[in-house]
Amino acid sequence: MSKLTSGKNNGMYGKKHTQESKEKMSINSKGKTAGEKNGMYGKSGNNAINGKKIEMYDEHLNLIQVFNAKTAVL
Repeated sequence: MSKLTSGKNNGMYGKKHTQESKEKMSINSKGKTAGEKNGMYGKSGNNAINGKKIEMYDEHLNLIQVFNAKTAVL
């Protein structure tokens, strides 16, 4: 799917947003993820992204390693 809309196939290819469009997008997005609207609001420990653990298994389902999800992304 990404190849269908990448490069020259993308509707924004070679174009730039005007300053007016950027300002409208900024105004529209303000406050949408603040406080309780934020998906991570009030989450900690195993409920937080940095608290989740990733378990790595081999093909025989033997546990190889357990590591923090935030570390896995870095």
